Amino acid sequence: MRVGVKGGDWSHPEFAAIARSLQDSAGLVFPPNRRESAEAGMRRAMVATCISDPHDLRRAADATGETRDVLLTELTIGETFFLRENGQFDFLRTSVLPELRATIGQRQLRIWSAGCATGEEPYSLGIILREAGWSGGASILGTDIAAARIVTARRARYTAWSMRGVNDAIIGKYFEKRGKQFLLRSDVRQAVEFRTLNLASAEYPSATTGVEQMDVIFCR
Repeated sequence: MRVGVKGGDWSHPEFAAIARSLQDSAGLVFPPNRRESAEAGMRRAMVATCISDPHDLRRAADATGETRDVLLTELTIGETFFLRENGQFDFLRTSVLPELRATIGQRQLRIWSAGCATGEEPYSLGIILREAGWSGGASILGTDIAAARIVTARRARYTAWSMRGVNDAIIGKYFEKRGKQFLLRSDVRQAVEFRTLNLASAEYPSATTGVEQMDVIFCR
């Protein structure tokens, strides 16, 4: 078996089989220019789960369990930080919220952050609502296919890397500095619910997944 992958080829047929399986089950697509990084992620998953044979990794990828969760974490993008893409949050604050005030009043909003990674986006939504003075409150749902990222999101403890670009006034108002970590204010944490959700599954969207009748959906 070749050690590396070049030119868009998989170095082992089992890696190609894993890619096909994840495309069918999770909607993940690995074009030729992404195969080298995808195979590197598969190999990291093998190391993390003490698997030495790609065949065993494929079997685990086809079943539910810790190995599949590790594999999905390695193969999906987890890049995020607080108030990422200021333009979309400005649009929410200056256009969407005033329109919602005019049409539904100040009732509780239902907001969904799909693909929330480690939670910075849904928590940012909670901060924006407070800054905008939305008195009706909100039920904010954050979902991601990677279970490990949901666990991190629920902790609501972040490093300076997640705070890049956030001004000091917002940090001081909504976070408590604990050593090198920033702990999010409890009322913002409590406004967000996190769940694992595969957007490619047959049950999405439905009442059982809790993503029906949303007022605002963020999906980046």
